[in-house]
Amino acid sequence: KRVIYQKKTEYDISDHFKFTVEQDITIDTDINLLRIILTNIIDNAMKYGDPTKPIIINNRIDNHPTMQYPAVITISNTVGDIGVPEEHKVFTKYYRSEKAHKYTGSGLGLYLVSSIAKLLKGEVMYLHNPQLHTVTFKLILPIKQ
Repeated sequence: KRVIYQKKTEYDISDHFKFTVEQDITIDTDINLLRIILTNIIDNAMKYGDPTKPIIINNRIDNHPTMQYPAVITISNTVGDIGVPEEHKVFTKYYRSEKAHKYTGSGLGLYLVSSIAKLLKGEVMYLHNPQLHTVTFKLILPIKQ
């Protein structure tokens, strides 16, 4: 929670975020690596999302097939003018959607996010909801026992 609040204060439009905390969670992780993951996903939401719609951030404890009661952080945004990335390529090194080239970037950010999540014994998932015209990144990490 602290990392997300710190990130929100970096933007002049911090009211552009809707942050809900279903419960306080202590994640047993490297705070600097977690900060890299969240910074990248939130920065991408700011850069590629619809600037007129809020970015929705949620954390909770959830069910998962391989982790008992993991922490789940979701970051959702409405799709912006570059459209939706290709689901099977989104975590691939150097991948950038065709329309994303008008923004600066290397195509390494989400590849690093995925790699760091695995290093932290977690995972990150990409979900697209065409009905709501949103994309969501779901970070799943083990909680402190």
